[in-house]
Amino acid sequence: MAVNTTAHQTLTQTQILINFTAGGAPLATGLAVTGTVAQQNALWTVRIDPDGAGPLVPIVVPVTSVVPLGLNLQVTFNATGMPTHGAGRPFIMPGETMTVQYGGWSRSRSNPGSSI
Repeated sequence: MAVNTTAHQTLTQTQILINFTAGGAPLATGLAVTGTVAQQNALWTVRIDPDGAGPLVPIVVPVTSVVPLGLNLQVTFNATGMPTHGAGRPFIMPGETMTVQYGGWSRSRSNPGSSI
């Protein structure tokens, strides 16, 4: 079954919860994460745009974990690498926007390179 609908919400300012559905209905079974932590984290990209939709280029920040929670995936990132953040500010700041992208492939998930 191809997953063709996703919804997301922020849990904290460093985590995003992605809920997968099939055609608008929740999946019947939970999600599984395979491979090592490093392999799974490498499949996900989080970009933060420092000025929303403004002229500044979005910056890729590290994904620190991907955890399956039933029908959801919890993606955690660290934004201290943002030039306007620095140490002690690993979270998304007011006015910034975020793109979460999955770069892997699975018959039960969306196509490679799809963005949320």
